[in-house]
Amino acid sequence: MLAALRRLLAASGVLVAGFFDSHDDVAEFGHKVMAAYRWPVDAFAGQLVKAGFAEVQRLQQQFPERPDRKYAAIAARAV
Repeated sequence: MLAALRRLLAASGVLVAGFFDSHDDVAEFGHKVMAAYRWPVDAFAGQLVKAGFAEVQRLQQQFPERPDRKYAAIAARAV
């Protein structure tokens, strides 16, 4: 999917991907809408590199009202 997004972006395009963060392995978990996955940030960043992106910035956050969930976002430029 990431490689397909890369092909659709202009040469200098930027993708911002938000996802559920994990400290260990990629793991599926139940979500109200559909099955969701937790990704270690470094592993997701590696997938972006393989798909033809270069990381520009990352953000990791956990909100006090949801201690069971960690969030991450990576901005990556098409190379």
